[in-house]
Amino acid sequence: MVRRTSDDARARGLQHVDVRPGDAESPDFPAASLDRVLSGLVVFLLPDPLRALASWRQLLKPTGRLGVTIFSGVEDERWAPVNAIIRRYLPGGPSKEDAAKSPAGTPDQLRESLLELGYTDVEQHVERHQMKFRDREHWWSWTWTVGQRAAWERVPAEDLDDVRGEALELISAFASKDGTIPMWNEICYTTASRG
Repeated sequence: MVRRTSDDARARGLQHVDVRPGDAESPDFPAASLDRVLSGLVVFLLPDPLRALASWRQLLKPTGRLGVTIFSGVEDERWAPVNAIIRRYLPGGPSKEDAAKSPAGTPDQLRESLLELGYTDVEQHVERHQMKFRDREHWWSWTWTVGQRAAWERVPAEDLDDVRGEALELISAFASKDGTIPMWNEICYTTASRG
């Protein structure tokens, strides 16, 4: 990702873009040096979301703004049986209850965490995004490129073919006539000022 993003920035002539790997919970930038900090569907994946939110606030200039996206918690109900299969193969979770316990797992929890950390002007809105996969195999390969991969890596190796087969069979039930697979996600967009 770093190499491809760097190549893309150079191809676009963006000389001001510097792409490098780092620790999301404790980025290596001077305090009060950034105008904006953006986090796209990642804060809830971090071991210590509060630490990350606090460190991002320290990186912002006094007039700086934070932008964070998380899932809204509302799911495309067609996918509930597929998600249930996945959870069945995961020892100990994850579950919606786990997300609700996270300081950044739900929109309400994220808002509360930001305010407790001293952020101000917290604003949130939710948008629904439609996706369409070419077919079931397209969905399966896509899941290995997003956060879902963490779940697949926790499924015992001897069960992975079974969970894949069960999931693909269920997906067939709501595939469109042309074979494409519809899915929507609701994303909560949160912005806040350093305060």
